[in-house]
Amino acid sequence: LDICRALREKDSAGFSDGLEQVADARQQDVEKKHKEGLIADEQAAWFKFFWPEGLALIRFASGEGLALREDYPLVPTVTRVRNTFVYDSNSWRNLDYQPATRTP
Repeated sequence: LDICRALREKDSAGFSDGLEQVADARQQDVEKKHKEGLIADEQAAWFKFFWPEGLALIRFASGEGLALREDYPLVPTVTRVRNTFVYDSNSWRNLDYQPATRTP
């Protein structure tokens, strides 16, 4: 909920702090579920080191103009490269869709 408030208020520090709290909680949850056998070793190998939802939150915050930290837990910097394509919410309607590229 802190992340949502920070996004709404465009609070960069609050967003970063909230994201780290959620990342820590997620990490503990993944560890617990793995120890209990609820997450297979193959899944744990992925989930322990990468958080795709965290990446989505960071991209959303970036799009909203929040100043972001260089590094966040479970979201490697290399995954935060700028998307070279323009987002089109109707792309799914066309089987032969060709995305437009962004200009530098």
